[in-house]
Amino acid sequence: MRPGSSKNLNDMNVQEELASDFINMNTPTIKELSKSSGSLNQYIMYNLGHGTGKKFLKARDDEDITKVLSPKIIKSNPKLYKYKTVGEAKKAMQGFLDSRGSENQFYPDAGDFANRSGF
Repeated sequence: MRPGSSKNLNDMNVQEELASDFINMNTPTIKELSKSSGSLNQYIMYNLGHGTGKKFLKARDDEDITKVLSPKIIKSNPKLYKYKTVGEAKKAMQGFLDSRGSENQFYPDAGDFANRSGF
């Protein structure tokens, strides 16, 4: 069975493996953009995907979100994106991460998992 298949997503080891894969894939891109590889930027890349996440991280904080994200993405998560600037969307994402608490995040600077993964 392939890691991450629907039959084993509840397995904590599979979840950690998938999280590690996301971190390993996204960290070089984040660093290329001279950004911190902390939890917010990792979440942006995870949430938006590699290409759109990179575009989002390159955008100015005062830029209208509609210039950066597609209507489909905005509609799929209006609490994070609708009627916002890029900076406001980042604050909304940080609020989401804060509400979950660092023990529930799998991003660098987020605690135990990041430490076990060598980040």
